[in-house]
Amino acid sequence: KPSFDSELALSFSWRYLIHLVGDIHQPLHASSLFSGEFPHGDRGGNSFHITFPEDKQVKNLHALWDACVGQYGSVWAPVTEVQWDDLTAIAANLTETIPRSKVASRVSILDERVWAEESNKISEEVVYADIKSGDTPSEEYLARGRAVVNEQLAVAGYRLADIMMKVYQQAHMNEEVILESM
Repeated sequence: KPSFDSELALSFSWRYLIHLVGDIHQPLHASSLFSGEFPHGDRGGNSFHITFPEDKQVKNLHALWDACVGQYGSVWAPVTEVQWDDLTAIAANLTETIPRSKVASRVSILDERVWAEESNKISEEVVYADIKSGDTPSEEYLARGRAVVNEQLAVAGYRLADIMMKVYQQAHMNEEVILESM
């Protein structure tokens, strides 16, 4: 008979929530370019080839935005101690430069459909603006993209923290109700 490991299930659920909240704030996870060059869409930037001399692994627009427009790179689990320290420093810098109060109106929106619409709008106004397939992104493009990525990371982090706190508080209240009824 299979057993249920609630700690493992909870761990998986938290990781999945973190992944989904992060993904929906990455603009190319909420859009695809349809044009004469891409009549069937560019698959969220995966078919939109670019040259990025700073990182030869980045060969398309999606990879560039997954790597935070080249400013942080990609981190894969398991995270090393050095990577953890780097991520901690990035988070501290983001919360200092983009405090919750600066993005409070966006953070208060907890409807994931609105988040997808925000990301799609960013794709239209920033991601696909001033760049063509095969280009090397200009310094202006990179600067604009990095500013957008940083705000998206901050907003996603604040939203995620709020969701996690709400879930934790509701679970804790349910435990108290169960204990009181015993």
